[in-house]
Amino acid sequence: MSTNTITTHQKKILSTQNVINIGMLSAISFVLMYFDFPLPLFPEFLKIDLSDIPAVIGTFALGPIAGIFIELIKNLLYLVIKGTSSGGIGEVANFIVGISYIVPLGMVLKWSKNEKRSLYGVIIGLVSMLVVGAIGNYFFFIPAYSRFYGMPIESFVSMSNVVNPLVTDFKTMVLFAITPFNLIKGTVISIAGYYLYQMLKPAILRMKK
Repeated sequence: MSTNTITTHQKKILSTQNVINIGMLSAISFVLMYFDFPLPLFPEFLKIDLSDIPAVIGTFALGPIAGIFIELIKNLLYLVIKGTSSGGIGEVANFIVGISYIVPLGMVLKWSKNEKRSLYGVIIGLVSMLVVGAIGNYFFFIPAYSRFYGMPIESFVSMSNVVNPLVTDFKTMVLFAITPFNLIKGTVISIAGYYLYQMLKPAILRMKK
């Protein structure tokens, strides 16, 4: 790809209308972060929110760079306004896991130029999200939460075991609690993001003209 092509693509992403669209989607995403809730059969410390849906819409409409910006802005806003109640760990985890889904989805859409193949992007994005979520929680996020709150990792395991007897140690917690949770979350944001984009697509195309 030539330097001129890269510059043109950057200018397109940073056009006034696209900046406005990214800003609006980021604001909606930020608000949705406040409406988190636990799921049945999962430990209470795992709460689902729908804040990734605007990033999925932005990725379908504007590409993966827009999706990354939306994920970044919403987490920065949340961190600045709500404060560091989780030491910033939750926001970092949300961003990393979010873009692990957004980037593969966006790249497939960008390469294929065929919306019917968006299912491939969704599947690849889901697999990426599950792998990154599992590795991130095992090696970084849960240990960081443990140190920040002064709670042993076994406490998280015990909370998980109460609702899921398959969880007997840290590894099985990641395998049978965190990974299925991310699968459900990824499926929800995929379906909602895709169909909301289809509904909003005519308006988005008009704004991009």
